Amino acid sequence: MGIFFGTDGIRGVMNEDLTCELATTCGNALARMKPRGTILVGRDTRLSGSCLTSALAVGAMKAGANIIDVGIIPTAGIAYLTKKYKASWGVVISASHNPAQCNGIKVFDSEGKKITEDVENAIEKHFASSQVVSAADIGSFIYKPSLSKEYTQSLVYAISHKLEGMRIVLDASNGASYKIAPYIFRTLGATVYTTSCKNNGAKINDNCGALYIDALRKQVLVHHADLGFAYDGDADRLQIIGPDGSLYDGDHIVYMLTCMYIQKRWLKTRTVVGTSQTNSAFVQALRKKHVSFLRTDVGDKYVMEALDQHHLQIGGEQSGHVILSDFATTGDGILASLFVASFVKTSRKSLKELLAFSLFPQAHRNILVQDKLRVVNNEMLAQRIEQFHKQIPQGRILVRASGTEPKVRIMVECKDQTTAENIADALALCVKQL
Repeated sequence: MGIFFGTDGIRGVMNEDLTCELATTCGNALARMKPRGTILVGRDTRLSGSCLTSALAVGAMKAGANIIDVGIIPTAGIAYLTKKYKASWGVVISASHNPAQCNGIKVFDSEGKKITEDVENAIEKHFASSQVVSAADIGSFIYKPSLSKEYTQSLVYAISHKLEGMRIVLDASNGASYKIAPYIFRTLGATVYTTSCKNNGAKINDNCGALYIDALRKQVLVHHADLGFAYDGDADRLQIIGPDGSLYDGDHIVYMLTCMYIQKRWLKTRTVVGTSQTNSAFVQALRKKHVSFLRTDVGDKYVMEALDQHHLQIGGEQSGHVILSDFATTGDGILASLFVASFVKTSRKSLKELLAFSLFPQAHRNILVQDKLRVVNNEMLAQRIEQFHKQIPQGRILVRASGTEPKVRIMVECKDQTTAENIADALALCVKQL
């Protein structure tokens, strides 16, 4: 992890940690890495998105790069278009699931994949100084929102049949999928109800979307819907609400899609990728399907790296990043929701029938800190974790520094919810004291 890049690009509060000057510097560095290149840029609905896009474009054009601004589009859309057109870089201006005052810069390579840490470090080396080319070599800027239609059509064609008769509620978190997701499901014949599907960057992720599913649950119950899908601000995450109001997370989704691949004889290698947070009950359920499991660090780019390295097809995170490598190079919440809807319709089974296992109880805590690396490497904290591990020998404890926020994240998993909550509270108190 570099000085500026975290596990998912550069993140921060606008005009504090993330400034237009930093965006300009990043654009300039990208242009210098691949001279005379083309950079595709897209964003979510945040108010600061246009400002950061312009700033990044200025830095890149100063160094001779050509900019194509696609406008508001999900993260996966930029990944798709970057790969399709073999652009030098794809850039998404988004802070994903974070609040409206935050923003970020995600970078994709010409294959539509999130850049590696080595590439991040190479880019950061150019941050120390900028480059300005001659007037004859300065880059150009084109605004081309029509390109987003190509990504939209790719999703419409991703499943082989219509969704007529299905009642679907969508929560776009007032983010990048506010227009695209309802259009796709309606085009495929579903009856669609929406909540938080507006171009409203001031309210992005504000008690809506993948992290706040109460409004979606209410709408699913009111409309007697078959499914409710919640995306985050840039639509690379997905959470599902069933017809009875039950919540299904990324572990459930990956399991369901694995079963779908098995049924359709699509699964070439019987191994699925997850992260250190993936629920152990999910892993056991996979074993019953004779499917192995491979854990990575938290972060969908690490999941994608494992999929590439081992030539695998399905991977994801509990948070709802789901990657289907036959179809996409990054997490795509809309794509995953289409496959889930398709599987529910064609299988003629309920979600509860398709997900006939229960996850082990987990307790999660996220503590805001000033120096997250100092805290997670503290010896006293390590001793406390070791003590609690002895209480739950069959359980798991994960304490890590967030890669996207100034937070320490705690996860405790065991077979008793009360025990998990108590240990998580005790560790959270220890972190706060540090």
